[in-house]
Amino acid sequence: MTRDTEAPIALALEDYDGSLRRKLILGVYIVSVTLVAILIYVINSM
Repeated sequence: MTRDTEAPIALALEDYDGSLRRKLILGVYIVSVTLVAILIYVINSM
């Protein structure tokens, strides 16, 4: 890659790092894993 094409890509990645979409995707994974873990715990404790 040349210097001219790296700059816009770096800027786009910086924008994505703080984006709402990334936070929502991570939130979906965290919430779903947490719910499955709680469900397994509750089922096994009964």
